[in-house]
Amino acid sequence: MSDLMTLREAAVILDADVVTLVHIIEVGDIVPTPPVAKDFKDIVFARGDIERFKAELRRRRFEDFKDEYADVYTEDTGPGARRLEFGPGWTDILREFCDGLRQFQDAGYKARLRWGKEKFGALRLFTNCADEIAAYVGERRGIAYGKSLQTCQECGDLARFAVRTFSLPHTLRPAQAPRWRARSRT
Repeated sequence: MSDLMTLREAAVILDADVVTLVHIIEVGDIVPTPPVAKDFKDIVFARGDIERFKAELRRRRFEDFKDEYADVYTEDTGPGARRLEFGPGWTDILREFCDGLRQFQDAGYKARLRWGKEKFGALRLFTNCADEIAAYVGERRGIAYGKSLQTCQECGDLARFAVRTFSLPHTLRPAQAPRWRARSRT
């Protein structure tokens, strides 16, 4: 059992916070090798779990997207900075939106994604763009919003928008619905 580590120890090694790891376990398809305990404080990781979780954190931090779309997205910096604050299942929607911003840039207009978030189960994107194309960018933002209501924010599969009792609205496929809360109430 000496090859096992606590949730907090794994978080330090992965340079992540405990809440993020619990969320990945709760709604993601990646769980630590040992059986997941009912209480999050009792979750343990095996050494072999670290690489799998590193890859998942890279996906959730949108690192590949940031490299590929550096011309239309630059992460905010400074006090109150916002980032991409939603599940990785919406990455394809995000890429499609940014491909549209590239078209505007290619036509000589300023068009950049500043940040994005999930709010009430839908994708919200915030941009800086030239006034002349603001309506067109807004239209593409609306398309992304609509697609997000039909796409699982965790895995990208077809999903449904849902509001459950004692829960925030979310767009998840049934298999991605939070498992942790259901277990912790029993």
